[in-house]
Amino acid sequence: MIAAAIRTGADRGRVLNLSFAVGVDEPAIRKAVQYAVDRDVVVVAAAGNEARSQPGLTWYPAAYDGVLAVAGVDAAGQASAESNRGAWVDIAAPGEGLTAPSTGGAGFVAVKGTSFATAVVSGVAALVRARYPDMPAAEVVRRIEATAVSSTGGRDERTGAGIVDPYLAVTGEAVAPPAPGTGDGPGSTVRVEPVPEPAPLLGPGEAAAAVTAAVLLGCAAVATTAGLCA
Repeated sequence: MIAAAIRTGADRGRVLNLSFAVGVDEPAIRKAVQYAVDRDVVVVAAAGNEARSQPGLTWYPAAYDGVLAVAGVDAAGQASAESNRGAWVDIAAPGEGLTAPSTGGAGFVAVKGTSFATAVVSGVAALVRARYPDMPAAEVVRRIEATAVSSTGGRDERTGAGIVDPYLAVTGEAVAPPAPGTGDGPGSTVRVEPVPEPAPLLGPGEAAAAVTAAVLLGCAAVATTAGLCA
């Protein structure tokens, strides 16, 4: 049933959120995930929350090729103790101290876990695809990883490339990688620069003149009604 749901989602959308994790490689799920990847769908999956109870295992579908595997971090940006880890973890997102609608639809509840961190990253992927509708799924994943904020200065098994940065993932201006042989060849992380701030409408002198004019106009208005200006 899960495999069928993945295929249906791949047929109907461009971003697929898989907030579940199993400790074995299920052929049916693997084939369904590959079905989605082959159709240019961004597949985002939870790393899982078994680091304390079942450490050292590889978890699926997060560990499948082409899947963006999401770990969880706390409010301080540190990896959650329950969040599974491994070389297959790609990125992290807030997974503690979150608020979500309650099951019955009345009010809200506090939640935590990589399932919710995955929802955050899936939302970022949807925003990137909306901003760049012609960007292939693999490039969307690469962009999200390239704009992540690393707390260690590089990749690690707890948070992957780092914590997702939604703003930079959407608004950053990707710079083409340098030519091969320059120390940063094909397949390396895409460098991203912030979009430049727009130039102010008025220069410093014009702004000062505008302020002076506004003060004089205000004074004239007061003088008209109260005779207070000299």
